[in-house]
Amino acid sequence: MTHAQLQREFIKIARYAITILIVAALAHFGIDIGNDINPVELTPPSLEYQDEKTAQKTNFVTGTFPVTRIVDGDTIIVSIDGTDATVRYIGIDTPETKDPRREVECFGAEASQKNTELVEGKTVTLSLDSSDTDKYGRLLRYVSVASGTQSVDVGLELISGGFATALAIEPDTDRYRTYKEAERTARSQNVGLWGATCSQ
Repeated sequence: MTHAQLQREFIKIARYAITILIVAALAHFGIDIGNDINPVELTPPSLEYQDEKTAQKTNFVTGTFPVTRIVDGDTIIVSIDGTDATVRYIGIDTPETKDPRREVECFGAEASQKNTELVEGKTVTLSLDSSDTDKYGRLLRYVSVASGTQSVDVGLELISGGFATALAIEPDTDRYRTYKEAERTARSQNVGLWGATCSQ
């Protein structure tokens, strides 16, 4: 928002506040304002400068839901109010195992197995970045699961174990730096797919 737009919004808010003060004063002194003041004038101005990213998220599904099925290393299905919904983990990519147009990629089966170990039959928490769904209609979410008294970021766990790589697709990049650092560490230690003979 430009300086001029902010100035106009400030003037609107100031006028609104003054109107409220006048009405309150008149009411205090018992003066009947009748229909002299147009009710429309008492409507607060729209705050165009509010956080649009936050406003757009208000209807997006978040919360804790049971996992009903594992699709592959970076995709699961959860039950939301009795309806199955496919969830694609934000910020990671695991070797392909389900694409009918491609062969199973190196370490894909291991990534799917690790994802299964982490979340199968459990309840997971879905968190937002910016987007609601991808072009396939899958929910885009960060996924975490309880482990004792702690909450484990499933995507980060997969990357740290060498089962996934960090993936940056704008605008959903809030955790990318953390994920990329975990990938560098896993790569330097030759864990998971980084040490697999099929990837060399």
